[in-house]
Amino acid sequence: MKNNEYIKPLSEANNLPNRLVYKGLICPYCGNKTEFIDSSFVYKRSYGMIYICKPCDAYVHVHKGTSKALGRLANRELREAKKEAHFHFDKIARTAQINFIWDEDVAKMNSRQKAYKWLAMQLQIPEPHCHIGMFDVDACKKVVEICLRYLKAQTDLPEGDWPEPELPY
Repeated sequence: MKNNEYIKPLSEANNLPNRLVYKGLICPYCGNKTEFIDSSFVYKRSYGMIYICKPCDAYVHVHKGTSKALGRLANRELREAKKEAHFHFDKIARTAQINFIWDEDVAKMNSRQKAYKWLAMQLQIPEPHCHIGMFDVDACKKVVEICLRYLKAQTDLPEGDWPEPELPY
């Protein structure tokens, strides 16, 4: 696997500056500027602010109290892929599983940080580029594949009997 095989340039097709796409300011699907609005537009209840491209039904949440995007804008397909990737990754990152999968002692890192470091090594990408919020659909599928492979190797339980991680959403 080559470096960045699963971290494709988001704006390659329409020649957009990646910096603006990653900040949530430009839609990676149509190239238009996004709007910064309350998430009640999407959920009918406020969960904070989002960047949104209404024509593409693509949006991304921001860090609470800031305008910093939590990832890239995602359309319905990518939102579903990210949910599935997080579901399986969080079984490793939010439990002690990462310590069984990768027993290296990484000083001053919590389980989630250690899990992302491990995932970056599995994907053979630089650590700073390794975050599900920045991935495309193909990268999310690869995360699911990697996590399932390691989880199945670590447990004798059938897939449906694995403990559920605490999800923030």
